[in-house]
Amino acid sequence: MRTLAELRQSLTAYGAAGDRDRFDTELDAIALDDLDQISGIVQTYRQRVIQRTAAAILPAQATDEPDDHQG
Repeated sequence: MRTLAELRQSLTAYGAAGDRDRFDTELDAIALDDLDQISGIVQTYRQRVIQRTAAAILPAQATDEPDDHQG
């Protein structure tokens, strides 16, 4: 997710319901030259996608590991 287009695509595929629309609405409300605020919004939504995809991957990895407690 290096571009806004990639982030939008990821929000559509992996974000919570309404994330993509809220992202676009928040960006539309910000002046184009307010880079600090734009950066903050992008970081927030990018982190949401990362957390959601990690949460989907990590439980699957945990079930793939052998059970050391069998006796």
